[in-house]
Amino acid sequence: MMTKSTYKQLVTKAKKNFDYDFEDAKIEFAIQLGQLLKRKNLTKADFASMLGVSAPMVTKILRGDTNLTIETMVRSVRTAGGKLHLKLIDEESEGKWFELVKTQQFHQKHEKRSIANIPNLNPWKISANDYENESLAA
Repeated sequence: MMTKSTYKQLVTKAKKNFDYDFEDAKIEFAIQLGQLLKRKNLTKADFASMLGVSAPMVTKILRGDTNLTIETMVRSVRTAGGKLHLKLIDEESEGKWFELVKTQQFHQKHEKRSIANIPNLNPWKISANDYENESLAA
């Protein structure tokens, strides 16, 4: 006789399987790459052209349903104007990361105005896993 499992029990069981980790990593990469493209104002078509692949391939990458090599991941991120950062943690830990953005350099590069004209500028913006609050709609 088969017993019923709660959703929490099913998720706990799934997390013990390597396949869960594989899929989680692919989706995590896809979400972050999509966010980077958005921040850089790059369309899928522009990115595909820059990367030298087809637009459907970019869509496949951004869906998170393709198994990418580290080389392809690095090439994709660098082409989009970012850096790939990998972090390993103990399985008993919960990993959190944050990104420091030098807003002073951002303003100089993107707004083409003097920092002296920006009162009380904080040169760092801390962004902690901001993708957790964004919609996954494409």
